[in-house]
Amino acid sequence: MMKSKVAVENDKQAGKSVVVVGTCREVNYDWIVQKRLYNLPLPKGGKGESYSAVTHLVVYAADRDALAFKAKYAKDVDGAWLKENGYRLAKVPHAERYALFELDKKTTDKKILTNQNSEVYVCSTRWTGKITPEFFDKPLPQCGGKSVPNIFERLRPFFSRIPSACAFNPVQMDFIGVLDYMEFVDVPFPAPKKGKFTFIDLFAGIGGIRLGYQALGGRCVFSSEWDAAAAKTYYYNFGERPHGDIQKIDPSSIPDFDVLLAGFPCQPFSKWRIAS
Repeated sequence: MMKSKVAVENDKQAGKSVVVVGTCREVNYDWIVQKRLYNLPLPKGGKGESYSAVTHLVVYAADRDALAFKAKYAKDVDGAWLKENGYRLAKVPHAERYALFELDKKTTDKKILTNQNSEVYVCSTRWTGKITPEFFDKPLPQCGGKSVPNIFERLRPFFSRIPSACAFNPVQMDFIGVLDYMEFVDVPFPAPKKGKFTFIDLFAGIGGIRLGYQALGGRCVFSSEWDAAAAKTYYYNFGERPHGDIQKIDPSSIPDFDVLLAGFPCQPFSKWRIAS
């Protein structure tokens, strides 16, 4: 659940920084600097107030200098509001509504990201989960156009000094509850670093089928589950949050694999017979 206002205030008094790392298209870089505003897409039905705990924003755009500010959530707006105020949306907008942040004191990404009191949350529309030092021992996710590889590459120099970090998908999940994920440390069934074969886990549920194939020596390279409660349990079991609705996933973002697991609901295809 989202932290209470009391818990948020206690964090602020203790000097804790809740940092969201995002990205922007180069065409909007100057708009952000001049307007001192930044926006993040909200999932359908999501509430921007779930970002009320955020204290700082770091924004990367291609090869431009990092934008780093003290920030606070202001209000929710729609795409029409952004366009009327000069922001250029993508041809296919990420969302219907957006959380708008007001940017205050300018600083540097290094200062924010190496602060030992910082919790870092990375906006990633293609890869989600807790970021550990081992994350950078493997090839970075090559998906989501240029933005996802770029954002992780820009983080690399600071990561050894980042106390804790988690990647989340702002399009598919509210920031509400993300703070809880960071606190979960002991993963009972972590993915092996190497495997005899690779597999993807679709309609993943809480991960029962995955557990069996992982026990056989397989390594999961992609998962998908649209039920929020099941996805949260899956995260607690494996330390990875599955992607959402498989129908909305770009196939090119799915890594190569050997075996496809698909535990889709069988009720529509099952016939029950009562023995006489």
